[in-house]
Amino acid sequence: MITGELAIMIGLIAIIFTVIIGLFFKIGLKKTAMICVFIAYLTAVAWIVFFPILYDEPVVYGNGYTWYNLVPFATIAETVSGGFGETAFLQIFGNIFLSVPFGFFVMMWMKKPKLWKMFVFAFAFTVTIEVTQMFIGFAINNMYRNVDIDDIILNATGAFIGFGLYKILSQNLKQKLTA
Repeated sequence: MITGELAIMIGLIAIIFTVIIGLFFKIGLKKTAMICVFIAYLTAVAWIVFFPILYDEPVVYGNGYTWYNLVPFATIAETVSGGFGETAFLQIFGNIFLSVPFGFFVMMWMKKPKLWKMFVFAFAFTVTIEVTQMFIGFAINNMYRNVDIDDIILNATGAFIGFGLYKILSQNLKQKLTA
């Protein structure tokens, strides 16, 4: 089993390099700090969605379940069919909250934020997560994560919420964040 510590080590190395590059090229403390926060966020996302990688513990699906779902809202409907408990809450809101910061950061760094650009970035981000999970599963011959269209829908929803949060910020605060 490969644990999430790998993601944390890679994230810390990326943050150290970012600080060194920021100092060398005189990027500025605020901008360097924001990039480091984004790297920390991406590290947390990687830790949550990819780890642990269970290459030595085969996952066996039964009862008609598979490692993928291509039917929109099927997993969501099944999750809430037994009531809106902890599992349903984590599945739905966890996927949404996971990508809210992504939408916020992307819009913060765009020169001219547009809805269609957010659409492209949101879906590219979440599809990349799902496809990477699939390729890791194929590479280790163990589909340890489910590839699910509902995750794409929920993650994209979260990114759009992040976009909306950025849009409602005052212009003064936006300038402070990006200056």
